[in-house]
Amino acid sequence: NEINGCQFDEKCFAIGTILENQFCSTDKTIKSLKPNKEPCDDHYECLTELCTKNKCSNPSFISKISNLFKVLFRKDW
Repeated sequence: NEINGCQFDEKCFAIGTILENQFCSTDKTIKSLKPNKEPCDDHYECLTELCTKNKCSNPSFISKISNLFKVLFRKDW
């Protein structure tokens, strides 16, 4: 039976799932979230949840406002 994600605490999580200060990596292992300026391939790898030009980065003020509106007006409410 092949696992299509990461096993953690006797559960299976999809790649990209954030678990506290860790994430499920594409190599199906649990890894620590990366701090600012660390190399990354995807947003879920970073503490800031922003990977720009393959480095974890801080979101700009405009980006923070944009994300706030996305959360406030998301369609699944």
